[in-house]
Amino acid sequence: MPDEFNAAVVVKQMKTKHHGICSLVDLRLRNDLESSSGTREPKIINEDWPFVSSNFPGQVRVGQAFMSVNARWASVDGDQGIRFPETTGISATIPMNTATDAIPGIVELFCGGMGGWSVAASKLPAEMVAKVDHEGMAISSTLLNSPGARLFTPHDDDDGANFDIFWGEVGDWRWARTLQKTHVEALCASPPCQPFSAMGKGEGLEDKVNATGWFQLFYVARLLQRRILLIENVVGLLSHKHFALIEKLLRWAGYTIVWKGKIDPSQYVPADRMRIFIVAWNNADLDGVYKNFKMVAPFSNGAKICNDALWKNMSPEMVDELRLTFAQTSKAASRDLLPDWLRNQPGNVLDKRKVHTGLPLPPITTKYRTLIDSPWLTLRKHGLCLPLWGVEHPGVRFLSKWEVAKAFGFAADVILPEPEEDAFLLLGNSLLPCQAMIVLGSALEHRPGDPMGAEEIRAFITDGIQELASTWRNFDLLVQVTNQGWATLELRGDIAAAGPQGRLAGKIGAWQVNIASLTRNRERGCEVPCLTEETRMLYEEMFEDKEDEQGIGHQLFCPDLGRVEIRLDGDLSVQKVSQQIAEYLNIPPPNLVVIRIQPPFEEMGRWILAGDVRDGRDGEVLIIVDTALPIARWANNILYRADMRQFYFSEHTDSPMWITINEVPVHEWPIQIQSGDYVCLRWDGHTDMDEWPDFPTFRIPGPLPPTPPDTPGDDGEDGESSDIDESGDESSEEGAEGAEPDAPASSVSAAPEANPVDHGRTATMDYNTVPSTLPTMPWSPVTSPPRKSPTKGDHDPRPMKKILIEDGASTVARPSIHAYGDNSGTQSMASSFFMVFQGQCLQVNKLDARLVGQIAEDHWGFQEADIFMTINGKPLSLNATPSAMSVGATVQIRGRLRGGTQSALQKLKGLLLSKGVANDNVDARIEEIREKIGDRGIREIYTSFDPWSTLKSRCGTMRLVKESELKQKPKAKGLQENDPLQDDDPWKKALQERDQWKMEPSFFKKEDGSPPMVLQKITHGACGIAMVYEKEASMLVGNEDHMSSEELAILLVGGTISAPTRFSSMQVEFPCRTADDQRVLLKAQLVNLGTKKISLAGEDSKVTVDEVDSIVVGCDIVHKDVPSWNEVVEGTVRFLKKQIPTLEKASFANWGRRFYTNGRQVQDGLQAESCHIMLRVKREFRDVILKEVVRGIYLSPKTEDGKPDGAFKIIWFQDRPFDDLKVLANAEPASYGIVNSKSGKGIRVKPQDFTRLRQKWHPDWKPIEGAPYDLLISTFFDVQNMPLSCTKADVQKFLNGIGWQAMVLKQTKPRCWMAGAQGPPDKAVHLATHGTVLISERSAKGNGKGSRKDPFPAVVAGKPRPIRIHPEISSPAMQLEFDDVASKSLEDKFQRKLDSLQKEQQAANQMFREDIQKINAKVDENAQKQEQTNNELKSTVTGLTDTIAKQLASQFQDLQLSMQNQRQEMVHELRTAQGTLKDELTTDVRQQMASLRCAWNDATYMDDSFKAGKGPFTVSGLNVQCLNAFVDDGRFTSSTSDVVVFSETAATNFVNVKACKAARRRKCHYKHGSDVNRRDFVDGRICETKGTAQGVGILSKLPLRNPRQDWDSGIWNSARVVDTIVVTDCGPIRIFGMYGLHQTLPD
Repeated sequence: MPDEFNAAVVVKQMKTKHHGICSLVDLRLRNDLESSSGTREPKIINEDWPFVSSNFPGQVRVGQAFMSVNARWASVDGDQGIRFPETTGISATIPMNTATDAIPGIVELFCGGMGGWSVAASKLPAEMVAKVDHEGMAISSTLLNSPGARLFTPHDDDDGANFDIFWGEVGDWRWARTLQKTHVEALCASPPCQPFSAMGKGEGLEDKVNATGWFQLFYVARLLQRRILLIENVVGLLSHKHFALIEKLLRWAGYTIVWKGKIDPSQYVPADRMRIFIVAWNNADLDGVYKNFKMVAPFSNGAKICNDALWKNMSPEMVDELRLTFAQTSKAASRDLLPDWLRNQPGNVLDKRKVHTGLPLPPITTKYRTLIDSPWLTLRKHGLCLPLWGVEHPGVRFLSKWEVAKAFGFAADVILPEPEEDAFLLLGNSLLPCQAMIVLGSALEHRPGDPMGAEEIRAFITDGIQELASTWRNFDLLVQVTNQGWATLELRGDIAAAGPQGRLAGKIGAWQVNIASLTRNRERGCEVPCLTEETRMLYEEMFEDKEDEQGIGHQLFCPDLGRVEIRLDGDLSVQKVSQQIAEYLNIPPPNLVVIRIQPPFEEMGRWILAGDVRDGRDGEVLIIVDTALPIARWANNILYRADMRQFYFSEHTDSPMWITINEVPVHEWPIQIQSGDYVCLRWDGHTDMDEWPDFPTFRIPGPLPPTPPDTPGDDGEDGESSDIDESGDESSEEGAEGAEPDAPASSVSAAPEANPVDHGRTATMDYNTVPSTLPTMPWSPVTSPPRKSPTKGDHDPRPMKKILIEDGASTVARPSIHAYGDNSGTQSMASSFFMVFQGQCLQVNKLDARLVGQIAEDHWGFQEADIFMTINGKPLSLNATPSAMSVGATVQIRGRLRGGTQSALQKLKGLLLSKGVANDNVDARIEEIREKIGDRGIREIYTSFDPWSTLKSRCGTMRLVKESELKQKPKAKGLQENDPLQDDDPWKKALQERDQWKMEPSFFKKEDGSPPMVLQKITHGACGIAMVYEKEASMLVGNEDHMSSEELAILLVGGTISAPTRFSSMQVEFPCRTADDQRVLLKAQLVNLGTKKISLAGEDSKVTVDEVDSIVVGCDIVHKDVPSWNEVVEGTVRFLKKQIPTLEKASFANWGRRFYTNGRQVQDGLQAESCHIMLRVKREFRDVILKEVVRGIYLSPKTEDGKPDGAFKIIWFQDRPFDDLKVLANAEPASYGIVNSKSGKGIRVKPQDFTRLRQKWHPDWKPIEGAPYDLLISTFFDVQNMPLSCTKADVQKFLNGIGWQAMVLKQTKPRCWMAGAQGPPDKAVHLATHGTVLISERSAKGNGKGSRKDPFPAVVAGKPRPIRIHPEISSPAMQLEFDDVASKSLEDKFQRKLDSLQKEQQAANQMFREDIQKINAKVDENAQKQEQTNNELKSTVTGLTDTIAKQLASQFQDLQLSMQNQRQEMVHELRTAQGTLKDELTTDVRQQMASLRCAWNDATYMDDSFKAGKGPFTVSGLNVQCLNAFVDDGRFTSSTSDVVVFSETAATNFVNVKACKAARRRKCHYKHGSDVNRRDFVDGRICETKGTAQGVGILSKLPLRNPRQDWDSGIWNSARVVDTIVVTDCGPIRIFGMYGLHQTLPD
């Protein structure tokens, strides 16, 4: 007999609680699939077997039937018997139904997250017992949308029997534990639909991945033997070839299909979602099988329309999230991607995709948001069914998850994933509640003897559908609330529901407790073992695809990039091929269009078209155009005759005579084309270009030429071996020259890898492969083979195309050929080869002396870095000579395309260099990365959105850039930070070139009117003017007397002397010339050091320039709030004047337009998030302009240096929409527009109105007493060293106390507060009772947009900064220019002065040396005296140290003895006091015990969430000395409280298990503390006494979860503690139960 078996048994007799006699039951189930579908009658076999049911947690009664899955034989009282198996993943003991319940139990298998069957059961007279699914997101959604749900946790104390949701496979029998607590009559299943979906492969039950759930369903249904089995799936199930097999498997499981068919929900909800339902009845229920099944249809008023389900006034933020990208819009607008039944219908493509509000919502799939990003080939094959909704530019958006949920008929409080893609995964797999209610209700009505009739069930269904629909409010009243990746809808303004304690937050908290309890072992460190990183990389390398060695060669055509050969594996899927091509071309996969040519010729079988749709290609298709050589082109899908010129105007001037599409001539226009069409244009010799008539493209066909001479040998003419492949020579000769004109095309075609040149089909000529025989080139006209007439099954079946088909031969066209090289005469074909680039063919003489790279550069203008050459598919060096080429060979020139697998390492090298890796170390670093992630990993990082972040995550802990390299990395050159108009500071450029300045002395004058001389250095007695630096200027102005009796002055550039001086000074702006002889203006301080003054020439004739009283206004324009963003980019000022007409008169200057994204300046304005521009407006219009409120435009007044104007204050509003603020601002005359920032929006007001308006708009706000809210703040200060516990009001009171008009703004550090004021206080240091307070001015971190970031040197309107005190290195002497006379005179003066200074210097040096010698002698004398003093002091200290050490040792011994005596006395007193205190406490507790118990019993604890209507939640406590007695007499579960805490339970392990079972019977939960040691008697009796007085237990009607930490044994033995987490509607609550807290518990 087998060790494990499945058996159905019936209990006949019970001997003990877990021992008895049972009989086997023959269910009459067949083990083959070909048996008839007749009914069956299970019978009891007259064969008794003893059994043991100790593994079954429930109570076993006589007459009860069980299904034992994987049962075992066991020895029972010496006889062989059956041991009921424990319920595990592979075994189970399951009670079988023996009666019909009025309210049946239901289990939902493959619940899918939305739980359509569960929603239906809640509206019908049925109870949902359990929900099962294996997918994590579906389980999370089920937990959040099921009130009070509990997730299965195998490590719970109650064996995991009390749960509602099971996370695992259907074939995992642990979920069957829930069948032990209630009867289950129906199994409702929604197995995977992928095997039968039209979007899948349609493999049915042969799908090795997705069909597993179906076989688990059949196996589980066979063993459970429930009355009803309901199955829901896609429409394609009934028509699939495997449906007959499904019927046989259901009969094998014991069920008969009593009804199957479709249910259209559009009569009850506004959604078109047809589904297939199967009602299978257990064929042991004869009455149910023979009864005619009728579907109960609810009341309906006709098809529903989706108008009310659409969110028409959606917020701009949500619209931006749902808006299609440029690439997605191009795909949505492409007629090629429309479904077949729409493709040929006229009209706008986007209009056809928009949802019709008068019809139900079209079908929605799981890939609704991601399907449009699929490869172009896939979408074109299946058609893109994509319902959209119209909005402003670009015209359409995706449907939101809330619109679909409402249309599907789910409740308004449904919780969905926040990402739209994840939400549609659940909605696309969901079962509509109305469909589930109809099927489930009809099945309940079909039960024999059911008290409910069809009318009663119909009323239940109708009321349920209406109840779900009534939960929805108008979308304008709802707002989306998100929390940790999940979202729901709440009423707008309901702060309690949307806050941190709202409904969603409580659900998230309960969900986290469930998940945390399930993963408790993981949190304790018991992680599931996994492969190490090294092993994972080894596996990746084992399965890494080989490159270049595998694959088939294909010709890849890309617009504007030419043609290139790429090798693709024929076994790859379309998705993989698209990714490989996208990687090669460096185009993001969603933006890539890949089209495979429908070839009119066999040679085109491996041609592929690829293009990029990032720029938007609405209504355009990708085709092949052949004017001489085939190239890829974008074109409109409707072509007129005039449109053809765009294909040939750069190569030909005359119109073509023949135009064919897919080898079919075109005679009527316009014509409709589609992607992948082959358009061929040919001429017949008519051209107006003198040099073109001889080209083969225009040559009229003539008679066949004579047979050409033989091909030269392998050595060629110059003895070098030829690299032309000789394979296929014979076929090429016979097909091209020896074949008859009517020979079939197959006779001249070769293998795809080496296509010969077919001169009958120049349109498909492959210039990579040339026959070794001498080709019949330009002079030889060749007749083409006859064209194949399109028949049924050919490429172009479109009835809309108006074309005429003609049979017969067509004129042959060939590429344009230019003769180059020896131009002395006609080129000889016997000494020429050809160079081809994108349809242009160049004939080159082998005698040409240039290199092939030079020839390409001379003819086409290429650089070596832009191209590469191949011959016969092999690379050819650009330095090759023409003489090395074989006669008739074709050299293919290709442009270097973007991307490609070979450039990944070069990209990585550039990336590492940009991040700071040294050039010497970059190669070694790349090798380390290759060892870490492999070559495949390096290629994959460049397919991600952020390669650097992906590379860092792949490399793990590896340091890509060392710290030493980061320190040496030069700062990257940022974007232009200064405004070219506002910050165009000529002095700054001059300061950087000050060593090259040449002063113009004619700008200055002496007292006699003559210009002063430009000096190189300032000396006493000199006459002239010189430019000096800060250090030199500070030394010169320090003199007390004039340095010259003549005119002597200095110019301090870029600084000012702040210290008082006796010399006169003035600020001037003077001209200089730079090194490149450009005149610039410098700002400087002119200081006269001589008795006579130097002034400015022409100072008496100054010109006055009129100025307008104006202010500076900064303007920010937000992209997402402005629909016409292109107008902002093209003309910002014009756009502003259009939106704000007042600016037409007020504004007269603007500058500094910049675009920003994520706070950083960008150059691409179209992709920017915001635009900033500075305006200068007339002051009289300031208030009028600021009061203008326009969505997306935010004005802010500025100071002249670009900082915010302190004349206004802002009242901020958190999370208030723009429309609400617009109403407030327009209704208040004292408001000055709306302000926008990262944290929110606010309204600008004047300081005197700030307090009044803020109290008006924020009633909860209370002003700080004494705070000057009307203060105009211009400077910010730090108030430091304030007390830690002081408040903002206390700091303001301190500022008022010191008499400083300042206002406290915020706390920046624990003891530091920031304050704003108009100026600094009188004193910076103040004494306070707690210490000293320091007030210091804050240094600005940065300036706003439009302000200068470098204030040096100061501009005209600012103040020059003071010179620095610390010494600086002087710059070299200034270069001067003089005429000859002045130069000679000056040289003599300089020489005499230098001689004098040299003598003075020598005398001073001699005096200095004498002084140094005297100082050294004095130092030596003092050193000797100091050494003598040190020796005396050392001897004295040594004696003193010995004395002190002896005294300290004696005192330490006395002190130690005294401390010991005191410790003994304190211990004795403490013990005496503890005993007395314990007696007093015990007496008091006993006297008040009765009142304490009364006060504790049924105490209600209510927090804010319960007060809001989610409670009450009651907790009671009871001190019991014998829990066993409480369990026996029923008092244990008789309390009305939600949670009861039992203390002093004195419970053994037996009693605690007994209490757990009693709690489960009442659907309660029980947690207990440490058990009392079990006391057994000799005769086997169990101790019923109360035992040791210890132990605590918690009984709860709500779900319990284990806490995250465990108590150690010391706490158990001393305090007897138990704690648990109660899962409530408002979140988890932790409860502690303790007994004996006052006994020996450590502090």
